[in-house]
Amino acid sequence: MATHKYLNSKLILTAFLLFVISLNFSSLKEAYRSVAFHRASRIFRKSPGFEFADFKDKLTGINAIGFLTDKNMSPERNDGQFLAAQYTLAPVILDLNNPNYRLNILDCTNLADAFGIMQGISAEPAFINPYGKILAQRGL
Repeated sequence: MATHKYLNSKLILTAFLLFVISLNFSSLKEAYRSVAFHRASRIFRKSPGFEFADFKDKLTGINAIGFLTDKNMSPERNDGQFLAAQYTLAPVILDLNNPNYRLNILDCTNLADAFGIMQGISAEPAFINPYGKILAQRGL
């Protein structure tokens, strides 16, 4: 009789554990996918400022250029793109929102805003990279 109660308790516990696991299977599957994705993304992580790397070879011999943006550059709201660009393009000095250079990089929320800024400073696009960043040249 004691063996029968022991087996019955073991069977009930096993059934309960299988029930709980089946309820949580989908969330366990999602958790595994999330861990696997983060592990894979660390392998292919891009360096800060990779969106500006295309400009490096176009700025050979240039000491300083303007960096123009329509984004909020306050310490609380900026997205870090200016510092990432400065890091990537060093030793070229980027002068934030100063259009008084022959060459300016434009990092805008959309191309229409960027072309509006270029029109305002009498500049034309010299190069537009796949990330929508523009190297504009003024005809000084």
